Amino acid sequence: MKTLLDKMKNQLQAPAIKSAMKKASQLSASLAPVNTTLTSADGVCMDGGSITVTGTDDSTVSTTVYDVTITFNNCRDYVIDYTELSGSMRLVENTVIGSSSDTSLTVTNFSEKIYSDSLYTFLSSADVLNGSFSSIDDMTSGSNTASGSYSSTDYVGQLAMSFTFSGLRDDWIDTETLTTPATGTIQDTVNGTFSFIATDTSSGFSAGFTFGMTDFTDQITYNADGTTDEWWDGSIGMSWNPPVAGCLAGTITFTTQVDDPMHYSSQDLSICPVSGTLTANNATIQFGTSGAVLSPAVKVTVGTVSTTYTDCHSLGGGSICTM
Repeated sequence: MKTLLDKMKNQLQAPAIKSAMKKASQLSASLAPVNTTLTSADGVCMDGGSITVTGTDDSTVSTTVYDVTITFNNCRDYVIDYTELSGSMRLVENTVIGSSSDTSLTVTNFSEKIYSDSLYTFLSSADVLNGSFSSIDDMTSGSNTASGSYSSTDYVGQLAMSFTFSGLRDDWIDTETLTTPATGTIQDTVNGTFSFIATDTSSGFSAGFTFGMTDFTDQITYNADGTTDEWWDGSIGMSWNPPVAGCLAGTITFTTQVDDPMHYSSQDLSICPVSGTLTANNATIQFGTSGAVLSPAVKVTVGTVSTTYTDCHSLGGGSICTM
């Protein structure tokens, strides 16, 4: 579950999004003047097109304050590929350096087209992003939000993918120290829905899934003795279209006993907990029960029926799909 949660949170690192944010941050960091149109003479859009920048920049030595809209007007460049960027994004930031940061990004019809030739005739792929993103960082706590859509079409491989993220929000706390071993707590509470659909453009066949979280909290506490405690609480829902044999579907609600968290013998969370009690719907999972040869066994109880596994891997590794 945690692996898929991390993948969901990291989905916004897709190439088109990273490219857009990189260009936007480079421009907003060097605005002089604020309202301008940039062309090949300015070292951008070397194969045609332009970038228009409008807005205000009130930054000081100790603050970064700006409200900037950047519009890509069929901006063509060759770096690794022949790339054409179109669409606009608005960046708003209010940062007190070393203290707090409040940023937002609104993206409207931002597209990244990749061509295979220097005449920009043969389209290889196209990515389109729309959405609103925000981040509040007060050093030890904050939040991140995202709502929108992202599509990617591979014309050579005949594959189209579409992602939709609705109401994604991660409220976080981070008091982890940089000592050895680390101490402190990292907590993420996530809400929202993420959908994905892939289509074979040659046959028209498509398949996808929807993954959502409701007040799903993952709290990790690093202890001074080098051990770690973890709590999972909240709900995760999954559905598949069409239904896929071997893949979980439905809603799973997790509850971790406050005084009996998943306890790890080190700060490596890829190993099996040595103790702890986790409830998943009507199943109670007890880590560290007796009977293991190489690692603590895991006992799963549903009603009056209990099954003991030799270790966490015997449970299937927590995979969403067993295929």
